[in-house]
Amino acid sequence: MSEGLPVGGDAAASGRASGVLLHLTSLPSPYGVGDMGPEAYRFVEFLARSGQSIWQVLPLNPTRVEFGNSPYFCPSVFAGNPLLISPDLLVRDGFLAEGEAGRPPPFPGDRVDYDGATRFKEGLLRRAFELFRERGGDDEYDLFCRRHDYWLDEYALFSAVREARGGKGWSEWPRGIRDRNESDLAPLKRELEGGDCPGEVRAVPLLPAVGGPPGLLP
Repeated sequence: MSEGLPVGGDAAASGRASGVLLHLTSLPSPYGVGDMGPEAYRFVEFLARSGQSIWQVLPLNPTRVEFGNSPYFCPSVFAGNPLLISPDLLVRDGFLAEGEAGRPPPFPGDRVDYDGATRFKEGLLRRAFELFRERGGDDEYDLFCRRHDYWLDEYALFSAVREARGGKGWSEWPRGIRDRNESDLAPLKRELEGGDCPGEVRAVPLLPAVGGPPGLLP
C-alpha cells in the first residue's frame, strides 16, 4: 500500500483534496537516487505553493536488486530503505565530514542507477557508522534501539548474516543458522558484532537522516 503524506492546507475541512504521486527515488539527486534530503523538502514547498495537500509515495521499506528494487517486495515491513538516507543531511548532522559526500560518480540524470547508488551510499553509510562508533553512540540511538527492539535486533542479524553469506536467501544458509539453532547462531553473532555489521550500518544513520535541513521548512 502506498502512503499519503499530508502537506498542509484546509482540504480536510472541506472533505476534498488533491495531491501528487511521486516516489522519493524519483526526486533529483547527484547521488544516483532521490532521497530524504533537501530536494524532498523543496518538493513539499512546491506542493504547498501549488495548493496541493497530499504527497503520495510508495512504501519506504528496503528493496533488493534481485527483485528489481520494487518497493512492494521488501525483506522488512518495519525497516527503512537505506538508499533514502540523505548524504547531505549526514554531513549536516556530523555523521560525515565536509566533502566526504561531495564527490559522487557521474550518475545518469534521466533514471535511477540502483546498483551504482547502492555501492556509493553503502560506502558512505559504513563511514558514517565508523564515525558514530568512534563517538561512542548517543542517547537518541539507544532510545531508538530500545523502542524498536521487537524487530530491530532480528532484522540487523538477518541483514548481517545475509550479507556475510554473499546475499543468498535464508533457505540457502547452513541448516543450523537457517533453523536458528543457538549453538550455531551464538558464535556467528559474536563474529558479526566484532566487525563491520551491515545491519547496524543500515540502522544507525536513519536517525538523523529523516530530519529536515534548516531553512527549507517553516
